[in-house]
Amino acid sequence: MNALNSANLLYDFVESERLKHIDERMLVLIGGCSRSGKSTVALKLSKKFSDRNIPSQIINLDAWLISIEKRKDNSTVLERYDCEAIEKSVEDLLKGFTIMPPVYDFRTRRRVSETGGNPITLSSGILIAEGVVALALENLCKRASIKIFVDISDIVRLKRLMDFYYESKFLSYNESKTIINEREAEEVPFVKSTAKYADLIGRFAEEGVYGILETVL
Repeated sequence: MNALNSANLLYDFVESERLKHIDERMLVLIGGCSRSGKSTVALKLSKKFSDRNIPSQIINLDAWLISIEKRKDNSTVLERYDCEAIEKSVEDLLKGFTIMPPVYDFRTRRRVSETGGNPITLSSGILIAEGVVALALENLCKRASIKIFVDISDIVRLKRLMDFYYESKFLSYNESKTIINEREAEEVPFVKSTAKYADLIGRFAEEGVYGILETVL
């Protein structure tokens, strides 16, 4: 494996691929477990392209989570997402259409609007799609030019999850622990298994700064 050890090298890697697709919109997928830093990677990457006047858009796939009351009992990770709508929305963006993502409330775990999100369009450049299921959707993986899996130590990830549930969702410690334990048993092994589809595996320091990025090409 080759190793990339900075955000600049990650940008250089993506940019080298973009130059091969200069006349078309390019899809970059960023997957990984919840609270692993996917959004941070997406934002840093998008900013670097923006600083160089290269158009980019970020789409958060978690917007397509299905409301908790509409999920069947013991649903799998993929069954908790409207995967067909995700794939269609990404394809529409890559064709130059404007989309209106749904709005999902993470506190209530319910979708509060089907088309209430800010409109997203991409006239040219790079579409960055990030979410826990990003590398689990076969059609997206086939369409993507680069696939990134963001990794982090389980100790740091679990602390971030607890902080998220306890401080952002205002759940009790016991409620937070119950949900996290359920996710560790079912969701986490599945999401980690999608790393095998990645071109790059990003490993980050506990402070959230860029660590090692290993290419798996």
